[in-house]
Amino acid sequence: MFIFTGRFQPFHNGHLSIIEYLSKKYPNEIICVAIIKDYPFLGEKSDFDKRVDIELSKKSDALDAEKTLYIITNILQNRGYKNTVVTLMPRASSESWKVIESLFDCNRIWVFTDNQQQPDSWEELKRNFYVSMNEDIILVPIEKTVNGTDIRIRLKNKDYEILRESLPKEVIDFYKKYDFYEK
Repeated sequence: MFIFTGRFQPFHNGHLSIIEYLSKKYPNEIICVAIIKDYPFLGEKSDFDKRVDIELSKKSDALDAEKTLYIITNILQNRGYKNTVVTLMPRASSESWKVIESLFDCNRIWVFTDNQQQPDSWEELKRNFYVSMNEDIILVPIEKTVNGTDIRIRLKNKDYEILRESLPKEVIDFYKKYDFYEK
């Protein structure tokens, strides 16, 4: 099973292209889109978790994980992806690892992007964590043409026509209908 994790805030064409790539290259494999849902930590945070907190504090989520799950599930079903599942998972950490292993009790291959023209230190940090947990990973080659921060700004400004280049129609329709950003 390929597992593609993220906050998906919002789910954009770059995310969709990764699923398309995996579906075409590995048509007999299950692709799981695992939406990160933060849960409270019970123990002391590792250095990795502290670094993740810093990175995530720079980002803003308009939608909770459950709404994101709903949107992605609908997009993948509408487009006929039969080899995909969508679920929630806790943020990967040493503390949550046993839960993650029980959620995905199978041969796991974690999906990461590989933007060779512009390396991404955030992606590298996450990859290194999974490797440190002795997990298999796959690097999907991409050209990063979609920027989540820019998309979120455009969503706040309701620049829906411009967003058609970056977002699936279903995402735009959802934001138009439920206006999650206050001006």
